[in-house]
Amino acid sequence: MKHSLARWYSLGVGGVGIGLLILASLGIDWDTHGLPLLLFTALSLIIKRLGFHVFEDIGRTTAPDPRRQLADTTHWLGGMIDLAALLVYGSVVGAWVAALSSFLYLLFRRPWGAWRAPQRRETALFNAGLKALMGLI
Repeated sequence: MKHSLARWYSLGVGGVGIGLLILASLGIDWDTHGLPLLLFTALSLIIKRLGFHVFEDIGRTTAPDPRRQLADTTHWLGGMIDLAALLVYGSVVGAWVAALSSFLYLLFRRPWGAWRAPQRRETALFNAGLKALMGLI
């Protein structure tokens, strides 16, 4: 019960955030904002990918040597790119940059084939919806 409630919450936040972002972007001129959206999204993805691991996770047993397995916690400045897009292009385009870069990064950051896991898609949708809501508010 607790797991399904958390699942519905993450799907709800993601769906509401993306839905409101789509509704807010109906009046946007995509001819002028399309290329900056793609450039800022690509830059944010590159910066997020170049993030470095903050600490080692000693408790993992999936690696051959559990003491050397890196944690999923990374330090990166991708949020600064998202904030710059919000300040330069406004809340709707900036929210698209933050939502798209977050969704794509979380969906494809693992080795090939790992994107099929439902939890990965839910986490990516939740984070994208949350970033969209934060950008719109």
